[in-house]
Parts: sequence; structure tokens; C-alpha cells
Amino acid sequence: MNQKVFVTGGDGLLGSNLVRELLARGAQVRVMVQPGRQVKTLDGLDIERAEGDLLDPQSVRRAMEGCASVIHVAALTNVWPSRGPLYHRVNVDGTRNVIDAALDHQVQRMVHVGSAASFQYGSIRHPGDETRLNHPSPYGLDYIDTKTQGQLAVLNAVQQRGLPALVVNPTFMIGAYDSKPSSGEMIIGLAKERAPGYSPGGKNWVYVRDAAQAICNALTMGRLGECYILGHENLSYKDAFARITKVLGVRTPKIPLPRPVVIAAGIAGSAQGLITGKTPVLTYNTTRIACDGHYFSPAKAVRELAMPQTPLETAVEDAMRWFKGNGYL
Repeated sequence: MNQKVFVTGGDGLLGSNLVRELLARGAQVRVMVQPGRQVKTLDGLDIERAEGDLLDPQSVRRAMEGCASVIHVAALTNVWPSRGPLYHRVNVDGTRNVIDAALDHQVQRMVHVGSAASFQYGSIRHPGDETRLNHPSPYGLDYIDTKTQGQLAVLNAVQQRGLPALVVNPTFMIGAYDSKPSSGEMIIGLAKERAPGYSPGGKNWVYVRDAAQAICNALTMGRLGECYILGHENLSYKDAFARITKVLGVRTPKIPLPRPVVIAAGIAGSAQGLITGKTPVLTYNTTRIACDGHYFSPAKAVRELAMPQTPLETAVEDAMRWFKGNGYL
């Protein structure tokens, strides 16, 4: 892969793995970072860093200049507070700034990273796919709604302005370099045996390196104007926790937590957050999500993007090694 690739959001869980995959494939990589932002997960890598801010169109244009392809990963992914204008500014307006810059520079291809939450979920037997949008989301989270709006902005630009782009929609990613941590909070909580039980829902689980490989493949594979769910295994929390804790070598949570109990804990968490001003561990919105089964099919990405399907256990092992090596465990 002898081209220069422009990456936004290169220091997060997905971005850090993506940048490493691009380098392994021989690409030149330019990562846009906010002025003054520390990006420790990228330290020591042979990359070019360009200062820029998604909310500043001119800085995005300058940072992207000379790049053949664009991978737009950056997003505001917080779930607290549930609502706020910054979500739209980053996830919609920021995406439009990337679109405009990509068109100005006539890039060969843009890969936009959306979210599987933009699509309607299904059951384990009949998982959701890319054919039905989940908009507006029933969970009252601006994060989900604005990610969908950003995705629609990309698809509209493909149709109306000739943007050479496609969208990838990761599910729940697990792996190394989760410095925030994001999904890794669950791994850490299970490793420290903090979980008293499991909620009645479930989700689609995927190894972040598989998602990174599929995204790199999307620079030359896949169809413009299409969306691809990047996922793997559909597992209830009960089944997933059993497999994760076996890898971690700790006690498996055995108590099924009824939906009313889980929701009550979320209401209490949201109330506490409003009173204290601190981000709660549980919120009303996130516990509603935890009680539903968010199951999706990755068949399209496997077929058209040659997406690998690595077992959950490998993803957990990778995450655990990194967390232990970096003082999280």
C-alpha cells in the first residue's frame, strides 16, 4: 500500500490499531491531532502528525493536503451527558468538514467510521443488518443520533457531490490500546470481580484488530455509497461474561439481574450524575441499552471487505496483556 493515508481519531482504541495496521501494510500515515493533545498510544510510531481540529474547516484542509485517502475515525462517543450541542458539532459538522476537505483535495477514497448502533438490531436468530436505520434512536442519546446524521451526510455527499466514500459500522470492539478505557472498562471490571451479575441483554462482539483490517481493506475493496457492519459474535452478556472470565481466570458473575433492577440502578446513577456533576458509571440510557439484545450480522463485511472473524477469547487476551502492561490491572 504505497500511498499516504490521512487518519482522524488515530489515538483511540480503533484508531491506534488502525494506524498500526496501515503501517504494517507499508502505508504512509498522517494523523490529525488537536493542538496540545497527548497521543501516547502512538508514541514511537513512524507517522506524520498534523495539528488540526474537526471544528475548524481550514485546519482540516491543511492537515489533509497531499493525502491520497482518508479514514475518518474521530467522534464524540460519550454517553454522559446524554444530550448536548457538542455532539452535533463534532459528529455532524466535523464530518462535513472532512467531506469538504476530501472533495477539495480530490482524494481517491474516504472511509467513514460510523456505528452499528445506527442500524436496527435484531435477535441472535435474526440479527440486524445494513438495510434498516435506527433513527432516531429509542435510547435518547445524542451520540447515537449524531453518528447516524454524520453517516447520512457522507452517503448524501456520495450521491450528490461524487464523494468516493463508503461507511463502516463497528459493533462492540475489544482489544489493546484502549487508553480511555472505553469497552475495556467491562474487561477491567470483570477482571477485578466488580460485576455482581449480568443484565438480560447482549451485543455483537468484535476484535478491534479485525475491524482495523476490514477498514484498511475498504481503501481498495467494497462498494462506494455502501455501509458495512464490522462485527463478529452475537452473545448474551451471560454467555460473553462466562467466556471472558475464563480467559481472565476470575469468578464468573452468576446472578441474572432483572430488567427493573438494572433500570433502577441506571436511574439512580443518572440522578447522582446530575447532583454531583461527575460522570456516573451507570445511567438510565445505558442501562436501557444493556437490557436489550443488540445483535447484528457482519456477513456483508466478511463477504465484501474480507473481514477476519477472530474469536472473542483472542480479543480479551490482547486487551488483558495491554491493560496489565500499562498499569490498568
